[in-house]
Amino acid sequence: MTVTREDVAPFLGELSLTGPIEPFFVLADWLLDRGERWGDLIAFECRREIETEPAKRRELEAMRYSSIGEIAFQLCPYASPPIGLAWKRGFIHLVSFADAASTEWLGSELARILGLPMAALCSELVLAGADLGDEHVQAMLRVRSHLLQLPVIDIRHNWFSAPTVAALKEAFPTALLENQRSRDNSGEIAVPMGNSWAGPGSDE
Repeated sequence: MTVTREDVAPFLGELSLTGPIEPFFVLADWLLDRGERWGDLIAFECRREIETEPAKRRELEAMRYSSIGEIAFQLCPYASPPIGLAWKRGFIHLVSFADAASTEWLGSELARILGLPMAALCSELVLAGADLGDEHVQAMLRVRSHLLQLPVIDIRHNWFSAPTVAALKEAFPTALLENQRSRDNSGEIAVPMGNSWAGPGSDE
């Protein structure tokens, strides 16, 4: 991938995952003119979205699947810890981590993936149950500018202490943080911290 976020920036004002589909075809053509396979994925997904003939939709889905597999392997060539990428109109709209691994790895991967041009329309990051602890907060704060662009940050069911939950609430006001877990002094699981913060739309 040689195209950067800055290269596609002029197109972004016209692109919306719930808006008109035509601007995506314009970007796809522009990418294909530059030999970028990402343009194929955008075209396959958009053509499939508007195709009404079942057989043609299946054909486009097969091409889409192959293209996603190729691009996803280039982006995340390792098997563990797994990273999930959900796509729409050729853009990553959701990123999920099943495990945090090291704090340095988490910070660098968040910055790398969310900085990709194909993540420019990403709307959700899921780190729920990813075994995050207080030590991971600095990694998240280092990429705060990326995270603040996401409407949904799901970091429920981790191991944040109450002071860390408060700090995360201040740093990421829309994040989902409820139901953090805790351990007693022996390291054994103690009791859930409960709804330490219920997130947007709560009555608390």
